Amino acid sequence: MTPSPSCVTLYAKKLHRLLNYRDESDAGASILIEQLQELYALTEPDDLSWRHAWLFENSWVDLPAFKRLEDYKAEDALRTEHRKQALQEILDHSGLAGLLTLAAHKTDAYLIGCTLGQLDAAPPLDEVVTFLVSRQNGYLRQDPIGQLTSGYLNHILKSGEAEPLERVLLLAREAGHDADRLGRLLSCAPQRAFVWDFLESQPADVQASYWRSATPYFLQDAGSDRAETIINCLLDAKRPYTALNALKGQFDTVSADTLARILEAIAQSQDDEERWPLDSYSVTEAIKAIENGDGVAEHRIVQLEFLFFRALSFGRWSEAKSLYRAITTQPAHLIELIKMAFKERSAEARDMTDQEVFNAENALDILMDGKAYPGLDETGTIRPDILDRFVDESLALAEACDRREITEQIIGQMLSHVSDGSDGVWPHEGARALLDREAFEDLRLGFVIQIHNNRGVHSATDGAEERALAARYRAHADALMLDWPRLAGALNSVAEDYERQAQRESVESRLRREI
Repeated sequence: MTPSPSCVTLYAKKLHRLLNYRDESDAGASILIEQLQELYALTEPDDLSWRHAWLFENSWVDLPAFKRLEDYKAEDALRTEHRKQALQEILDHSGLAGLLTLAAHKTDAYLIGCTLGQLDAAPPLDEVVTFLVSRQNGYLRQDPIGQLTSGYLNHILKSGEAEPLERVLLLAREAGHDADRLGRLLSCAPQRAFVWDFLESQPADVQASYWRSATPYFLQDAGSDRAETIINCLLDAKRPYTALNALKGQFDTVSADTLARILEAIAQSQDDEERWPLDSYSVTEAIKAIENGDGVAEHRIVQLEFLFFRALSFGRWSEAKSLYRAITTQPAHLIELIKMAFKERSAEARDMTDQEVFNAENALDILMDGKAYPGLDETGTIRPDILDRFVDESLALAEACDRREITEQIIGQMLSHVSDGSDGVWPHEGARALLDREAFEDLRLGFVIQIHNNRGVHSATDGAEERALAARYRAHADALMLDWPRLAGALNSVAEDYERQAQRESVESRLRREI
């Protein structure tokens, strides 16, 4: 029975591990190495593509018969020599067709193509290209022939000269390639400026095909004008996800308006083949660049931050600056979110569309995750007149849409994030009168609930933490009792809750120790 490449790989890895990490004084290990070397030689398949497939599994395979070198470049050069010898052996035995057999063994076909270009006795360019373009393939990135072609082109074009590319396209045209296949063939070439310069000399239909297939990257090397052109071409090809990925870490290379158009196109994309999970880092950095840039209207930024709120990084409320500025200064924006997240008080439950579910979940996250609050002036100080006006207008709109109670609770939750007052008492004096209004029971309820939520996740204690919190809120309540008794009552209720929790924690702590 012919051994499989996986069997050969197993012996190779075991040999490498023993040669590099064994105890030198272990005589048994030396004997085992000799036995493994014999097994390795015996299990090498007769089929050359099977025999050498493990060398092309990835760029950093461990060679079985050498110790790891301190110089990683020298070690990589040794791997390259082994691959070149293996590939030359396959070519001598099976010709270029042997490369396709090798690529079929779960190998890195791109690496095979690169190695082909490195051979000292490499086949002539015309022979290789004629062979590749004669295959019935679409030069797709996930296709072995497409990967092999990409590896070969990337090596032969590493000098940055377009002359070989002209020859490649001439041979492809002679083989009957139409504009679509020519564009996809070009997309296998390096994503570099000289290739894009060459592309501009091609017919429009070839260029269009290229942008439907290419995956550009490192656009900071292209310059801002070129980067804008590339992103616009990708957007014209309806590939906004690819456009966003091309700009990863380089969002200052294009305008804020271009970034906004990318995100807007992603939000509207219906192409399942183009769609993939969004990278939180890229979305967050794009939103930051849009916020800090010029030329994008505030309402567009607010809409984008709403649509992509869940894709923002941890602490996302702090990244959605325009969105939270809108919902804490413009009552209509706050009520719009509340309408998305909560039904009318008197309404019956009903089935929701997918879009309604998305809007509701997004709106609820925004309302619950944020730490922004209304009533601030230009200096960031909370002012009673600004706060009162915002709350009164919000509640009037909420009354009109039958959502008064939940709106009060949401505003109360927001106000749980206000700072200490100038007298050292919490909450800030600018919010005390509003929180003490007789009619605002629901607002105080939301305030109390969010105080507890603000503590976040915590581990079991012996009750000391809870007693400290109870004392803190009791002290604030005592300081406020004379002028704001209802607010003080709410803080006293928080203190009582923590006192009960402290008793529970003390009992549970004793039980844990006894167990």
